[in-house]
Formats: sequence, structure tokens, C-alpha cells
Amino acid sequence: MSGRTAIVASAGHGIGHGAAATSCALSRAGASVVLAARDGQALAALAAELGAAGGQAVAVPTDLASPVSVRRLVEQTLGAFGRLDAACNDIACRPAASGAAAPCAAAGCDGGCDCAAQVRGLSLALKYEIQAMRRTGGCIVNLVPSGAPRAAVIEMTREAALDLAGSGVRVNAVATGPVAGPLAGAGVGPGGAEIGPDGGVDGVAHTVLWLCSDAASAITGRALYARSGPCRDSSGLRPRK
Repeated sequence: MSGRTAIVASAGHGIGHGAAATSCALSRAGASVVLAARDGQALAALAAELGAAGGQAVAVPTDLASPVSVRRLVEQTLGAFGRLDAACNDIACRPAASGAAAPCAAAGCDGGCDCAAQVRGLSLALKYEIQAMRRTGGCIVNLVPSGAPRAAVIEMTREAALDLAGSGVRVNAVATGPVAGPLAGAGVGPGGAEIGPDGGVDGVAHTVLWLCSDAASAITGRALYARSGPCRDSSGLRPRK
């Protein structure tokens, strides 16, 4: 990933801090990383950690539910580095607004989460990231949340990949933890790809890094599952035969 630039949305938190681990993996691989989330203090701390390890990271406090804020994030990325090659979107759950007319009724939601806001946030991130990547090509990886938005994120990933076929922009998704429904199976994603023994947040980070690399240049529209278990290394990643 040397010479490339990556945005990591919700880098300060997320699915078991999967986005933060992904930031570290991308930085170790040589990418310049733009960290985005609402918590500027957490972003600054992570940027300092990556810098101390020899990486290049910029913290950009961003409200991922705001079109203006997300557009500014991408503009600042292009202004600082001149290009956007990769993005990892971990759109964190927003608490449901107090006094809401009714709790979320989607399957798998406990009622305390604004699931629609998660989906809108991902849609915004995809819109502006894709606009920037059309210039140079690139890869977007959406981290799949648990609960109600899970199926929606996978479907949005597939639709975006189909729309972008032949454009040089690839879109994939990564999930971890217990699975059911569209991701059921022993480590087999619905696109037919299998993830080896990696697991946990490091397993997610390895998978995202692999998808963003040239080694996965032919893969798009896939939802991959990083199995739970002790993390080893990215050698566990292999296409399903």
C-alpha cells in the first residue's frame, strides 16, 4: 500500500474497534491513513500512535451522518494527499433519538439503535468516496454491523459493486463474529470466498488490507466472513475453490 491513501471511517471505535485495528494494518503496509470519526480526541491519539510507529496519519473529526462533513472529509483527503485509493467504512450505531415516535422495528434490533441512520451514513460515505476514486480507481470495504442493518449493508455493497463494474472501483464487505442468514456457513461468504483462521479485530484488519491490495484486484461485490478465533496472519486468506 506504499504511496496510497486510505480513509478509515469510525476509526476511533466500531465493531470491536475493528476500524482502529484496520488503520494500524493499513499504516504498517505503507498507506497514508486519514482517520475519521466524531471523537477528535480519540482520533488524535490514534494518529499519534501511528506516527510514532513510523506511519503517516491525519485525524479529521467527521460527523458521518452529515453530507457536508463527509464531503469535507474527502476534500481534505484529496487536498492533503492528492488521491484516495482505499476506504474502510465502519458506520457505528447511533442511539435512537429520545421521544422518537416508535423504536426501530427491524429484525435483530433491540430498539435502542437508529438503524436507518447507520444505513444513511454508509450511503453518504460511499457517495463521496466513489466520486474521488473514479479518478484513480480504488477499493472500498464496508464493515458489516450486527443486528438489523447487516443485510442492508451487504446489499448496498453488492449494488454499488454492480454499478461500478468496469470503473476501476471495487466495493466489498467484511463481517466477523457469530453469523446467521446471508453469512451463515463455516467461514464462507455469500460471494463464495472463504476466510482462513484469522479472527477478531485483527482478522478483520488483515481481511480489509488484503481486499485493498493488488492481490484482490479481481474481487468485488463480495461479503467475506472473518471467523472468530485467535489471529494468525493474512496467509490464512484464500479464495474458495
